[in-house]
Amino acid sequence: MANSSLSKLKILYLYDFFLHEMDPEDEEGVTLNDLLAMLKEKTGETFERKSIYSDISKINEYITDSRGYSGSEFIFREGNRYRRDELDDEILLTEARLISDSLRTTEFVPEQIYDKFESMFPAFFKADQHDSSRLYSRYKQDKKSSDNQTKYLLAFLRENINNKTAIRIKYGYKITTSIVGTDFVVTPLVLDWTNNHYYLVAIDNMSLFSRTGFERKATDDELKQSVKRFRLDRIARKTESLCKVKDAAKRIKEHMPEIYSALFETGEKTTAQRRHAIADEFLKYHDFSSDENKRRYISEYLSSSFEGFGSSHTVKTIRMTLEARDKEADGAWKNVLQAFSVFKDEFTIAAGSIGELEKEKKLTFAIEAPDVPPLYKFLFSIYTFDTVDLTIENLEIRERFKNYLTKALEALH
Repeated sequence: MANSSLSKLKILYLYDFFLHEMDPEDEEGVTLNDLLAMLKEKTGETFERKSIYSDISKINEYITDSRGYSGSEFIFREGNRYRRDELDDEILLTEARLISDSLRTTEFVPEQIYDKFESMFPAFFKADQHDSSRLYSRYKQDKKSSDNQTKYLLAFLRENINNKTAIRIKYGYKITTSIVGTDFVVTPLVLDWTNNHYYLVAIDNMSLFSRTGFERKATDDELKQSVKRFRLDRIARKTESLCKVKDAAKRIKEHMPEIYSALFETGEKTTAQRRHAIADEFLKYHDFSSDENKRRYISEYLSSSFEGFGSSHTVKTIRMTLEARDKEADGAWKNVLQAFSVFKDEFTIAAGSIGELEKEKKLTFAIEAPDVPPLYKFLFSIYTFDTVDLTIENLEIRERFKNYLTKALEALH
């Protein structure tokens, strides 16, 4: 094979395989036979084992010279398996996932863009793990990810999204090092990266129960109405997959007493058979009728929700004005636009409501948002901007906001 033109190409196939198709965090590695099989599949030829040793040595020399690699060996051997090291200038697994999640939940990004991006990293994203809204990399719990609780939680959520498994989470607020909150059983759908936070978008199975009683299959519209968004840093790291539950009613009663009370202690007696049927449905993954509908409903939710609160009945149109505090300052108009972009990222901007007055360094617009407590928390955060003034033109919202602030001030006396 020394004179074969394919033998000159095999070093390129090996280089491409280790660089793009091997995960640096993969501790399993590949054997020499695996590499020979890969080359056989790519070229149709069988190569000598000793030629692989030589090629790996040349690749290591090239990486050191061309990429400024400072380690001992880019491709290294452990026992009878080959692994590869990380390069300083490459995108790593968690970074690639973050970019993919951002692209997939960003409006106006064509689907082929994130498909192309994920195809660039076959070690991280595999086509056989496709769910209705995204491709996720395989689930892998190793020393690095288990030491980092956020990485572990992301990996856990991705695994259950891929496997379509309901999960139990504790969601609330972080007090010292623990999450104090409420137990939820949810059907995990997608991960969303927005405003510098990861969110789990999921169907709240309790909300679904309140709509159907689990006496019939839920409609797609009922599933959509039961969707909520959970911020990742407010989810307790101790979570539970509910893929194999033998006695669902007993599990709920022993480990989720508040949920058990909400399901069964409502004043209406239920037979043991009916109780078991409800419990089984409650711990089940509930899916939309088609992948197309799932994509559409999730997209609609992400484009219109505000922290998962409210419904169409509570949405109000709220007109506002952003104005530069110092109109003569350099970047005054840019400051106004930056503040507006915060609104644009979080709320639906009413069609045709934007009025730009660049000369006056003023921008008027209307948002469509549910009248719920997080709205006022968000409005308060805008008042911390030193460079712009916000005027709320909706009298009802303004008065309610004033009452919240007054109560907060009184509590400080």
